[in-house]
Amino acid sequence: MILQVPPAEVPIDVDLVKRLVRAQFPEFSHLPVSFLDAGWDNENYRLGEAFVVRLPRRQVAVALLKYESLWLPKIAEAVPMQVPAPVFMGKPFGEYPWHWSIIPWFEGVSGGLAWPEPKEAMRLAAFFKALHGLEWRGAPANKDRGVPLSEKNEAFRSRISALRKEVDLDFDVLENTWMEGLKEPFPSEMCLLHGDPHPRNMVIRDKRIEAIIDWGDITSGDPAGDLAAFWMLFEHNVEAETHIRKALELYGADVSLVKRAKAWAVFYGLILLHTGLHGHPVHAEIGRRCLKTLEITPI
Repeated sequence: MILQVPPAEVPIDVDLVKRLVRAQFPEFSHLPVSFLDAGWDNENYRLGEAFVVRLPRRQVAVALLKYESLWLPKIAEAVPMQVPAPVFMGKPFGEYPWHWSIIPWFEGVSGGLAWPEPKEAMRLAAFFKALHGLEWRGAPANKDRGVPLSEKNEAFRSRISALRKEVDLDFDVLENTWMEGLKEPFPSEMCLLHGDPHPRNMVIRDKRIEAIIDWGDITSGDPAGDLAAFWMLFEHNVEAETHIRKALELYGADVSLVKRAKAWAVFYGLILLHTGLHGHPVHAEIGRRCLKTLEITPI
């Protein structure tokens, strides 16, 4: 089954954003507004040179925006990279029924359109180490992120079966990587997680990671899912392998955690490639590169 982006439950456009800003933050009403992008849950509009207006497009995203507003200010103070902690929070107004936010604009492009240099793996490890060391109790529950790999086995089987018919990959190696992670025990210690660490949720500027964005899936659980980013984000050559090994050592990842992280990378790679082949070429490229890397790079 191919997952399609769900339709917006409320109409959002540039004129609506201008009205919301003018009514609630008149000091910014002179700034130009332009559409940036729309994801599954939110739409984003550029506001002047320094800001982005972020608006839920579905009811399910309203709670996620609340979580971001509660957690990101604390996270921003603790991690060594920029995160989009809300600068202002908007309220329902007129025909728009939900809270919304104004967040910082980060210069750069999303990962997948550009790739960071290998030594950025060390900065990413430091970021995850700081994030995962924060108090996790009270974090939002999330049935899809940070969970035992066993809960993803059925979805894994479905994806890999479908892709065997569509692309040429060494699926035996990928399945073995999955099984190696699946055999590892679920950790007894939970961590605070970003929850959705694929490259499009990272802003790249001049081959550096400028910011980590889109925290709607923030939760607690196994850090392995976040660490899957190492296999999705970097071009894997000898130099990258060296930096990633050092990064995992800096983080303090043991063998069990690395195996689980690689299994999560297989799972994310399959999803990105499968959905990407049917309408999202950037996702397809990220997924294909991730899976090809996991075929040949037994880190």
